[in-house]
Amino acid sequence: MAESHTRETNCVYVETSLDTHLLVLLHDRETISDFKVKLCKEHHQCFPQLGKIDISAVKVNRQNTLGLLLDYHLPDSMLLSMVFNGIGHNCWFVFVDAAVKVPSEHCLNHELLEKDKNDSLLLDGYALEAGVVEKTTKTKELELSDGEKS
Repeated sequence: MAESHTRETNCVYVETSLDTHLLVLLHDRETISDFKVKLCKEHHQCFPQLGKIDISAVKVNRQNTLGLLLDYHLPDSMLLSMVFNGIGHNCWFVFVDAAVKVPSEHCLNHELLEKDKNDSLLLDGYALEAGVVEKTTKTKELELSDGEKS
């Protein structure tokens, strides 16, 4: 008798470093690499105003033997379902380190670029590094009319 090859579908609750949250469906035979590709597409559909993203890490939060909660990075070759093996629910939670991709046309507009004190380029409040951006907070001192700084 032929063995059944049905794929189990799981709900993956995703929280990103961009402060976005979404739910992605995943088959049990998909790797972390497959998940990253799918997540990039789904994230762009859910949050088109942010643009496309790059994912640098997928992590799960687990308690170690000392009772401390730690983030565990998942390698691209691993099946995501292996991480949650033994958990009875089909709803999983992961955290993703992500950064918004810089559109190439913005890199050509030098009026949008400025240098911060560390000589890294800023693009409308985003630090530019290796083709991806990360949101930065930048404070400027205001000079009052009597020469004092606020």
